[in-house]
Amino acid sequence: MRSSIFRPIIIFLVILFLQIKIMPIISLEGVIPDLIIIFLAFYTLKNGRLWGLIAAAIAGLVFDLVSGGLIGGAMFSNTIAIFITGLFYKEQKSEFYIHSYFFALIILIASVINATTYSMVAHFDLFSRFISFLFFQGILPGVYTAAMGLLFTVVYPKKGFR
Repeated sequence: MRSSIFRPIIIFLVILFLQIKIMPIISLEGVIPDLIIIFLAFYTLKNGRLWGLIAAAIAGLVFDLVSGGLIGGAMFSNTIAIFITGLFYKEQKSEFYIHSYFFALIILIASVINATTYSMVAHFDLFSRFISFLFFQGILPGVYTAAMGLLFTVVYPKKGFR
């Protein structure tokens, strides 16, 4: 029982470290993949909508506190993105979603929503064009994150982690 509670917390802390320290190193023209959204989408598809929303709110708040960003920005954007991800949750199909390319599509949708929402809340520029804003702040990070999610789909074992 205890290991099932602490395992996601430990995994999240490792992912948080990787997101803050390692991911900026592999950025492409300032576009950084969001490992936290991949983890939260996976967690939501495995455990359900309610647990996903709770995890998204907590993960967003912790990310805001650790990264020095706008307090509540990541919490808000993560929660909205994972709410949309939760719409794909079906207990009978969660393993199918995680082991197929559909997982990358779910990550793409969640990541575009997350990146766009966070950019609008945290550092929206009134003088930028909406189309370029949507492309550079939402779609490019979403595609990069979906590519990382696709890599996760290939690496994740068929029987899950034990």
